[in-house]
Amino acid sequence: MFKFLLGQLGTTHKPNYVWKENNLSCYLLMHFKNDFFIVVNGKKIDGKAGDFVLHSPNGSYAHGSRTVNEGFINDWFLFSADENDLDFLKGLPYDKPISNGDAKCFSKFLSEIINENIRNDKFSPHLISNLIFHMLCMVKRTEAENNICELNNVAYREMHQIRLHIHKHCDEKLNLKSMAKATGYSVSHFCALYKKLFSTSPIDDLLNARLEMAKKLLTLRNHKISEIADLCGFSSIYHFSKFFKNKTGKNPSEY
Repeated sequence: MFKFLLGQLGTTHKPNYVWKENNLSCYLLMHFKNDFFIVVNGKKIDGKAGDFVLHSPNGSYAHGSRTVNEGFINDWFLFSADENDLDFLKGLPYDKPISNGDAKCFSKFLSEIINENIRNDKFSPHLISNLIFHMLCMVKRTEAENNICELNNVAYREMHQIRLHIHKHCDEKLNLKSMAKATGYSVSHFCALYKKLFSTSPIDDLLNARLEMAKKLLTLRNHKISEIADLCGFSSIYHFSKFFKNKTGKNPSEY
């Protein structure tokens, strides 16, 4: 069960003020309204407006504004936990800014916690514990989603380069093994990631690129159909004609 100890919404600090704590006795969850820095055991880390930060007990912490002659504003609260919560708490992201897409959510939940703490009837401890648990789950989920986004951004850059190569060199003898090797992924992972990012398989993308190239060459009427099949990377005129008819409803000679 989680217990609310102390907290406040929209705490405004004076310019150049730095909050410091050398031996925090409980957990601290914060939500910053402006760009800030934190110092964790002597290491400085920058954060931006809207970020969460969660600190665990016993560490040495400090935080302040990143802008000279400007104070910082944050929502914050201190809480404790019993032994039954320790396994859950181990998996939380501590001592680093966690980007948050819903800035109002933190304030909403903290306001409910403060109100329940003031009400303080027989239901309040359980409701407060549930609200704190909800907030911590929100932080944990946000970190997981941020990690996925970061992975996808890196993967997208890699896969985009491969996709450009496929479209520029669709006439070459490309196959899944060679394409996957260029990314460093296994064939199965390469195909799954390609489908996720571009909503098509690499082979379908390759064939469609060959189809578009064939349409352009057919429009120019400078080549025989057999030559176009070869120029576009098809293994034979039979496979080219069958694929072309299946995709366009026409034979190459009718296009």
